[in-house]
Amino acid sequence: MEQNNNSKGIIWGIGILIVLVGGYFLYSSESSRQSAGEASQSAVQTSQPEFPEASNPPSNPNINPSDVPTLAPKNQEVTMTVDGFSPASLTIPSGTTVLFINKDTVGHWPASGVHPTHQVCPGLDALRIVQPGESYSFKFSEAKTCPIHDHLNPSVKGSITVTQ
Repeated sequence: MEQNNNSKGIIWGIGILIVLVGGYFLYSSESSRQSAGEASQSAVQTSQPEFPEASNPPSNPNINPSDVPTLAPKNQEVTMTVDGFSPASLTIPSGTTVLFINKDTVGHWPASGVHPTHQVCPGLDALRIVQPGESYSFKFSEAKTCPIHDHLNPSVKGSITVTQ
């Protein structure tokens, strides 16, 4: 009987040893595959051509960065409040649409100068009262300075300068 128990213990020991060794090889094999995958991803990333001139444009000490024009968005906002137009003066490139938004508690009527004919920048005229919370938009296509005013209160003025 004792010999039979020793045989069973040895068989169990060998079985456990096989499971442990097999697990080790399985684990190390999985780690190797992951390492190889990371290495190949790294190789792919470093094998891509670099274009330093695109990511690091050459600097020119003779150019002031503030002198370099930037593209303005194609839409701008001017709010109308009890204090008038904000901003009161705006410079935009041709083709920009300006949205006049009434953020006041009373109506406003944005229009081009000169009051009451609105002919300096034809078409820039809401032709109605823009109620609180409403807006009016106008696309500026001609390079010029357009005086603006509130037709309901002509002393409220501003200007929009349109550049090419």
